[in-house]
Amino acid sequence: MPKKKYGSMATVCVHMPRELLEAVDEMIDAGLFPSRSEVVRAAVRELAARYICRKKEEDMPPLLPGRL
Repeated sequence: MPKKKYGSMATVCVHMPRELLEAVDEMIDAGLFPSRSEVVRAAVRELAARYICRKKEEDMPPLLPGRL
């Protein structure tokens, strides 16, 4: 799988519980991600996509009467 190329990147320091870091390292050991940085980028992309979808849904008018 070809690696995606990014523009310039900023460095971000992240503090997390040891248990969460161990889960990140397990994903790397399982070959799911090449590095901790890529795990964090994937998680942020997923969260950002969910946020954008939710925001778009909130901006859309209801399709059916009574829909919240």
